[in-house]
Amino acid sequence: MILICESKRNRPDLRRGAVIPMVAVMLPVLLGFAALAVDVGYLQVVKAQLQNAADAASLAGASTYYSDAGIRQDPAELVEIVRSRAKAVALRNPVLGEGIVLEDTDILLGQHDFANRTGPLSNDLPWNAVHVFTRRTDESPNGSVELFFARIFGIQTANVTAQARAVGSDHVKGYHLRRDFTFIPFTIHVQRYNELCEGGPDDYGYDSNVINGGDGVREIRLYPWRSTDLPQADQGMVDGSGNFGTLTIGLGSQGTVFLEQQIREGITAQELETEFGAPQLVFYDEEHTPETGPRLYYAPGNPGLSSGFKDTLSARIGEIVGFFLHQGVTYDGSNARFAICGVAFGRIMDVRLAGAPKDRALVIQPMPWSDEWIMVDDSAPSTNGHLGLLVLVQ
Repeated sequence: MILICESKRNRPDLRRGAVIPMVAVMLPVLLGFAALAVDVGYLQVVKAQLQNAADAASLAGASTYYSDAGIRQDPAELVEIVRSRAKAVALRNPVLGEGIVLEDTDILLGQHDFANRTGPLSNDLPWNAVHVFTRRTDESPNGSVELFFARIFGIQTANVTAQARAVGSDHVKGYHLRRDFTFIPFTIHVQRYNELCEGGPDDYGYDSNVINGGDGVREIRLYPWRSTDLPQADQGMVDGSGNFGTLTIGLGSQGTVFLEQQIREGITAQELETEFGAPQLVFYDEEHTPETGPRLYYAPGNPGLSSGFKDTLSARIGEIVGFFLHQGVTYDGSNARFAICGVAFGRIMDVRLAGAPKDRALVIQPMPWSDEWIMVDDSAPSTNGHLGLLVLVQ
């Protein structure tokens, strides 16, 4: 008889018992990985939501710089409006289903240095930036983030923060005309524009409607100008009389036939393209720099504006419109050619096209402007906050 002895190491019933202590040893490790996977992923979602809230709040706050307050640059006024806008937008951007509450210390204002994008904000005026911190921390009014599996290890909550900086980049190289926007066919010499922005009269204000009385923002007379009102360098280029300042862009031989329509509805991208070959005006590029001067677009002008257009312009009082800046004009009358070097925006405050020539005026209050069609480049010159694009730099 042959006896067969079964080795203990090959008996299944003995091997089964060895798994239990292995599971007991590995269970905390497995739970740890579960905590890591679930809670870390959860915190990443919170971080992303906090970042969205910070981005939106900083952009909303920085939009203040493109308002009357942005022109006045009164620190107390800017702080009040920026904080109000940033807080309101943060509340509308929920994190874990709840709006983010910002404290005053979470909102910083100042001047951003484009040469040092990660540097601190300066208190030097003019201010152009808003830095926002969004927090889900123990000391914040929003509280910290409650965790799930990490509680097994005694970790109940986590602190998560985000930050963003929005800046009004006013280094404008050009503008792409929107088909539905309202550039009116008027131009003013860039030197006169800058002079009046600094030292023009302050006779009007705006509070839902145009009101008499200053509000700290200067006005400019956009139209009309006589040849004797032009800078000395231009007076020698112009012969005779006439009212300088209206354009006939894209109208060709039709002249002023459709000028009233352009005043009422704005110059279209197609008309701009007809005149200049493209629906956008690029003033600065590799060839045209602040040192060499901007690319010039020569636009035809007209020496007169019918007083019959008064009603069309008056209907737009209180509206913000775009217009053109030029740095020179040649010839006279219907042969006038304006060297367009930039664009600007303003609110129509008053229209006076009757009476004595010295009393006639299309009065505009300059308005800082920002929209997605503005083209910026750090190498282009500053518009001193009058025109720019809101961008996130941090």
